[in-house]
Amino acid sequence: MDLHRLGEERSLAYHRVIAARLVGEPALVEAARATLGRWIAQGRAPHYLARWREWLALPPAALAERLRDESEEARTMRR
Repeated sequence: MDLHRLGEERSLAYHRVIAARLVGEPALVEAARATLGRWIAQGRAPHYLARWREWLALPPAALAERLRDESEEARTMRR
């Protein structure tokens, strides 16, 4: 069993659930933005946080698409 692959699959499944909820629950994006703001203030991983800020600025449908994406960039962002 490849534990790294299992972790990626679990992360993708989790983000697919969130993506399905985004359109009907815009408060989820606001909560994510608030968390992101706290992490930025703490100086955590600025490169990834800048990319997440860009993603969270997208319309909900486009954000949901990114969360479900299986590209290398999306896998990296879900980590």
